[in-house]
Amino acid sequence: MNKLAIVVPYFKIDYFEECIKSLANQSDKRFSVYIGNDLSPDDPFPIIEKYLSPNQYFYFDYEENLGGKNLAFQWLRILAEIKEPWFQILGDDDSIALNFVEEFYKNLPAINSDCHVLKFNSVLDFVDEKEERFYTSYQTGYYDTYDLILRKISGGLNSSLSEHVFRSERFNEVGFEIYPLAWHTDDFLIVRMSGLGKTYFVSKSNVVVRVFGNSTSGSEKNFDQKSTATKQFLKDFAQFIIKNKRSFWEKRKFLIAIRKYKSEVGLSYISEIYFLFGWLGTVYFQIYLIGLNLKRKLVLSEGKI
Repeated sequence: MNKLAIVVPYFKIDYFEECIKSLANQSDKRFSVYIGNDLSPDDPFPIIEKYLSPNQYFYFDYEENLGGKNLAFQWLRILAEIKEPWFQILGDDDSIALNFVEEFYKNLPAINSDCHVLKFNSVLDFVDEKEERFYTSYQTGYYDTYDLILRKISGGLNSSLSEHVFRSERFNEVGFEIYPLAWHTDDFLIVRMSGLGKTYFVSKSNVVVRVFGNSTSGSEKNFDQKSTATKQFLKDFAQFIIKNKRSFWEKRKFLIAIRKYKSEVGLSYISEIYFLFGWLGTVYFQIYLIGLNLKRKLVLSEGKI
C-alpha cells in the first residue's frame, strides 16, 4: 500500500493543469491522489484524464460548495476518504518538484514515531513578478517547530499548507481549528500536530506555492474576516503555550513576535493577548508601550526639522 496521499481540493482551474502535471511527472509513483471538486464552474476532468491514469487517483464530484463557507470543510471531507498513513494537502494552484515523493520515501526511515509533521522546501511564486525562497540555509533534518512558527509570525519566514506532510493518525486525534477563510488554520494545525516539538525538514525537494490576485493569500479582500481569524489564532496559540508550560524565554519570544500584527488586530487586542501571560505580559506590554511612544516622539521631532 502507498504510504502517501496527496489531497487536491479543486475549485480554481487557473493553474490546475500545472498542479496535476507535477503529480504525473513524479519520479516515484508510490502515492495516491484524492481530488475533490468543490462544485467548480470549470470541469477539471479533461486535465485529470490527460495526465493521470484511472488507477492513480480518486475523484469526488461534490454537489455542495463547502469551500465557499470555509476551505477547511472542503479539506475535511476529502481527508475522510484517505487510507494512507501520511497526507499532503496540495493547493489546486500549487505544484511539487518531480522528486517530491522520492524524497518523502528517502527520509521516511529517519522520522521518529513522535514526529508528525514534515516540511518541504518551498518556492513562493508571485505570478508574473518574482520568486522568493526562504529556506536556502536550511539542511535536511529536525527543527524546532516553535521557532519556525515564531519566525513566520514575525515575518522572517513564509509557510503554507501545501509544503507540509502530516501523519494521518495524529491528525485524526487533533483535527482542524476552524477559523474564518481557514486563515491560520494551517498554522494552528502545525501547532497541534507537532505539540511544538520537532518538525522534520526536507531540503532536497520543494513545493511551488503560487501567489496571485485570485488566491486567498494574494488577495487584499476580506480584511475583516482575516483579522478575526488572526485574533482567534493568536489567542489559541497563546493559550496553547501557557497550557504546555513553555519557558520564560519562549513566552517572551512569542510576545515580541506578535507585535507584527498590531495594525491588523489593533493595539487593544495585542494587550489582551499579553495580559493572558500574567505579570510577564503586563511588564512586556509596558515596555512595548514605552517603545511605541519613543518612536512616535522621534517621528514628530523629525517632522519639525
